Amino acid sequence: VVESLSFKEGVRTRIQMYLGSDDIEGTYQALKEIINNSTDEALAGYGKKIEITLYPTTNGIRVRDYGRGVPFGTRENGENVLVSIFTKSHTGGKFDHDAYKNASGLNGIGGSCVCLSSYYFEVTSYRDGKKATATFSKGELSTYKESSAKNEKSGTDIYFVPDWEVFSNGEIGYDFTRICNDIKDISYLYPGIEFIVSNGNDKKVYCAKNGIVDFVRENVSEPLHKHIMTSSASNGIDSIEIAFQWGTQRETPYVFVNGLRCPELGTP
Repeated sequence: VVESLSFKEGVRTRIQMYLGSDDIEGTYQALKEIINNSTDEALAGYGKKIEITLYPTTNGIRVRDYGRGVPFGTRENGENVLVSIFTKSHTGGKFDHDAYKNASGLNGIGGSCVCLSSYYFEVTSYRDGKKATATFSKGELSTYKESSAKNEKSGTDIYFVPDWEVFSNGEIGYDFTRICNDIKDISYLYPGIEFIVSNGNDKKVYCAKNGIVDFVRENVSEPLHKHIMTSSASNGIDSIEIAFQWGTQRETPYVFVNGLRCPELGTP
């Protein structure tokens, strides 16, 4: 039997292909996809704060940034822009390299995969004094509304609950400590950007004013010299930044590329 699946069916049937696995690790990758969109905005110079809020009773999680807000409205062909961004593949504003010099997500896949694999997904975009809210159930549009939002700061607010029918390989649920550790790591890549993680009971704030220099300072416990050595280079398109310090303990290298941790290192 030969079958052809729609993009939504493909995501929900073979989530491993898009988010790596159909277990709890896939749900963490889903969260990273949403956070990546917010950090990409920050890296492009828009927004100095990103809020991540856990809702343990629903297994839901919210990410609110203060960037430009996801575009919304109607295309010339009649398509709803906001809905298309979160339900269609290869749809977004990152295909123009001049728009995002460096970004962790460039293929217009991440956000839509999260939406289509969620039991419930809600996105609100605040942009140009207006707001648009779209809600989805298992990838299907439920509601859409546009209204005035003159008193709201621009940005994107996303709340979603991973669908246990999609992530069916074991129990799922977000752990506050694990998310805090992940956010602390990536905060070093965005100097001056404030990350706020909360769950109703606890609240953690991460902000590395000196970027990866702060990361090295906190990870070298017995330094042999006081000052951390740094170097950077750019060809106008790609850039690299290095910080290191000699210590008496076994060396520990860390590699980050385009805002993402490379846990197995390699040669990016």
